[in-house]
Amino acid sequence: MKKFEFQLEPLLRVSRQKERLIELKEKQLHTAMDAARQQRIALEAQLRESADHVARETASRASVSGLVAHRTFAGATLAKIVQINTTLDEMKQEINEVHRQRLQQRQETRSLETLRKGEWKNWRSDRSKAEQAELLENLVRTPWKN
Repeated sequence: MKKFEFQLEPLLRVSRQKERLIELKEKQLHTAMDAARQQRIALEAQLRESADHVARETASRASVSGLVAHRTFAGATLAKIVQINTTLDEMKQEINEVHRQRLQQRQETRSLETLRKGEWKNWRSDRSKAEQAELLENLVRTPWKN
């Protein structure tokens, strides 16, 4: 009897590979999101430090140039924070889409694996029946000696 061969094996391999690639993309997006969050936290800390510095300067002596510099810095920093927040929102949407794709791909892979297991069981059963039939045929052909 010939060896087991699942005709959709190439498709199953591709499906598994797609699943791994989607998982990798999802991990990369999470890493990028974490980096963006850290960048936002750093900018917020810089903004707080600058505001504290200006508050101390203002309390000791009023410096118009210091206030203008802080306002310029604060405006640019807030713009960066808003940009990062927008990027984070876009990343969240992309992560949700990639997650949906991963679940769909996982379902496709599991379906192919289930199909393969069913065909494997059928092949084993057919092989077992063929072996039993061959044994019976050999027994019938064997001359018996009394």
